Amino acid sequence: MKVNRIEGLDLARAFAIIGMIIVNFKVAFNAILGNTTLIKVTDFFDGKAAALFIILAGVGISLMTNRARINRNNEKLKLLKSKLLKRALFLFVIGIAYMPLWNADILHYYGFYILFAVIMINASNRMLWLTSIALILIYPVLIFTFNYEAGWDWKVLEYIDFWTIKGFFRNLIFNGFHPLIPWLAFLLIGMWLGRLDLNNEKIRKKLALNSLIIFITAQITSIILVSYFSELPGWNYEDAFAIFGTSPMPPMPFYFIVGTSFGIIVTILSIYLAEWFAEKTWMIALIKTGRIALSMYFAHVILGMGSIMIFTGEYVTWNILYSLIHALSFCVLTVLFASYWLEKKQHGPLEWIMRKVS
Repeated sequence: MKVNRIEGLDLARAFAIIGMIIVNFKVAFNAILGNTTLIKVTDFFDGKAAALFIILAGVGISLMTNRARINRNNEKLKLLKSKLLKRALFLFVIGIAYMPLWNADILHYYGFYILFAVIMINASNRMLWLTSIALILIYPVLIFTFNYEAGWDWKVLEYIDFWTIKGFFRNLIFNGFHPLIPWLAFLLIGMWLGRLDLNNEKIRKKLALNSLIIFITAQITSIILVSYFSELPGWNYEDAFAIFGTSPMPPMPFYFIVGTSFGIIVTILSIYLAEWFAEKTWMIALIKTGRIALSMYFAHVILGMGSIMIFTGEYVTWNILYSLIHALSFCVLTVLFASYWLEKKQHGPLEWIMRKVS
């Protein structure tokens, strides 16, 4: 059964938000103790779920503007750009508002991503890719030019001078959790992906296969390079992994190759799954979860991270199993809430407010 590809994208958003909840609960609980397999499994999603979230944002922007862009309807494009800019401001304000509670927020970065997307709406596919590649390759230059650790207290993962002008822009552009350089590349690649006909079986299979090959090749190459350089005089594992590894902090090129290919694979797989299991109750519930992903992200910060701070009161270390149980429990509640809410409403709570604002 064929379904509208939007439902597959909603499913991908659900997977992204669930992955982000798992990762963020692990960070909030500082869950570095316990079963090593569980730690590795949760580590796998670190940075990838957020990358998927931003890629899907780019896809959404293209779907929103494709018709006006192709038809060169400048009046319509002007209205859409205005709407996007209002949404960008809304997300920035929301994200900044709860930064004292959760400094790993992505929404205030998201606001700037959208601002940049507005500038790039009329760019060619070639320009989207060239700009993405430039952002990815510029970052290693910045790493070796500036101090990546500036502003950070790594013991408690806090950015000390975030609320100063210098600290804010350093965090925003260079060494925050999701800095504009190079994270904007995810959005631009998402915009390119949103211009493709993802209902075309040939395009889907080609994208999925090529992305899988790139993902596996990048992972293997990263492991080999980290192992090789770790053994060289003057090097250690931490330095080698920081440069050639796939960790999102710092976001070096191998992380972007892995994050992008992973995001495309999950997006294509989600479109297939939404078709194959379109009538299943659990699939409908997951698709609804993706439709209110913004509300769910906000809720997991305010209720999820907030409750952790209330009960712990300070930065402590927990077992990974404890963190995972809490994260998955919150995800189940999220899916149940989405199913209930969208039975009665057309949009999620925060999505409704954002639409009213924009």
